[in-house]
Amino acid sequence: MAALGWSASILAIQHAIFPNAAALDDVYLGHGVFPPVSLVTIATRLTFWLIYRLYLVLPIIAAVILAERWRAPSIVAGFISCLPWLALNLMASSPFAGTLCNYYPFPLVFGMVWPVAGHGFALRLQARHVTTPVQAKRAFVTILLCSFVGLWGCKIRKICASRGISSHHPAWRCRPGPTGRLSC
Repeated sequence: MAALGWSASILAIQHAIFPNAAALDDVYLGHGVFPPVSLVTIATRLTFWLIYRLYLVLPIIAAVILAERWRAPSIVAGFISCLPWLALNLMASSPFAGTLCNYYPFPLVFGMVWPVAGHGFALRLQARHVTTPVQAKRAFVTILLCSFVGLWGCKIRKICASRGISSHHPAWRCRPGPTGRLSC
């Protein structure tokens, strides 16, 4: 009850200090009936995710492969729970959210640790079709390693640039920073 009261009081203070602040409208919905995101922007963002967010894409692919190979859908359940969040960010009016910059991909961390956490929950709930402890640990390590490989793979931008492939499409709304890294 105390936490609920605390949350309500903080929200009241926030609305009193910032009366016109509407993060949901500013970041995700935009202003108007339909979001100002075109199909070209969505396709460009998906391409952006596949190139510059490889550290998020590779763990999802690894989880799907392991879940199929071991016939253990619980391995990919954490990432499946993130699909609405990814769809919301894909359609977001903000380029930060749309390109999963900064903290926007945080729910995917939950998906990365789910094989181990989900295994523990399943054991406590006495579920029947549970991954073995070894499978849960192997899945977690594989997913984590794929994330690190994806971080290394983000250097693909330099390879593309050396081959004359432009990565600065206007729909991405991202610019190279002073160090040459892409900042959104």
